[in-house]
Amino acid sequence: MGGRSKKRFHSGRENSRTTETFLTVQKLLRLRREHPALAGGKLWHLFSDDSTYVFLRQADEERILVVFNNAKESRTLPVPILDTPAAGTSSASPLYGSAQAKVSPRALSLTIPDSRYLFSPSSKTALGRR
Repeated sequence: MGGRSKKRFHSGRENSRTTETFLTVQKLLRLRREHPALAGGKLWHLFSDDSTYVFLRQADEERILVVFNNAKESRTLPVPILDTPAAGTSSASPLYGSAQAKVSPRALSLTIPDSRYLFSPSSKTALGRR
């Protein structure tokens, strides 16, 4: 059959990895469907360095903070939010993953394991289009 193997899934560790990847992609696609900011909101770059990238997606009254940590270890980093669309954030709740955020008027302090995380920042007032 043209060099293609009919065997698509393998037993053991490789099949486990395939299943885990599939389930992760399903969760992320569901989040994208449920949150308009992820699907097509305006993009705001907030922070980056050699191993971390933080950006915010905003659509109508929704803001989603996306955090990528490609370091081999957990990190805690301050992300300045003054004069950004994240200004006025009073709390942040994880949508995916187990990262933590502490909010101050000038910055978010993010503690992120060595993975990717999404936060939903909320403010005391309703958000409008900017």
